Amino acid sequence: MFFAKILPTIGIITSFLFPFWMVPTTAHSIAGWGVFLLGSLSFLTTLIAVFKFDQLPVLTPWVLIFLNLLVMAFPFYKNGIIRMLTVFGSASFSTPFLWWSLKTIATRCSNSEREAGKTSPVLKVTSEVSSRNCAD
Repeated sequence: MFFAKILPTIGIITSFLFPFWMVPTTAHSIAGWGVFLLGSLSFLTTLIAVFKFDQLPVLTPWVLIFLNLLVMAFPFYKNGIIRMLTVFGSASFSTPFLWWSLKTIATRCSNSEREAGKTSPVLKVTSEVSSRNCAD
């Protein structure tokens, strides 16, 4: 039961870390970020299909990373202070959406664990066995 709760979370974190680790540091920025975004998008869509998640909460971090990359790549800032304030503002704007996404996915994982015991006879039997006392 523990793996049913932790596996989706590990999968989502890995979908962002694995492509980042695979892109070489010597790659051009546009090519490297493109490969990173496409790799993480492919992992996220696989997780959506496997764990039957809603699309919006899972893809929200990906969209926000893409938008923050666009904010950082905008070439017409007057100086570094304006650029820093804009990046800080976009990160501050993104935080509530990331929090909502995290809460939604965590709620979905805990609900799916409860529903699994109701629908699956194997999990129902193992939950009954694990809830017995030693004296029985």
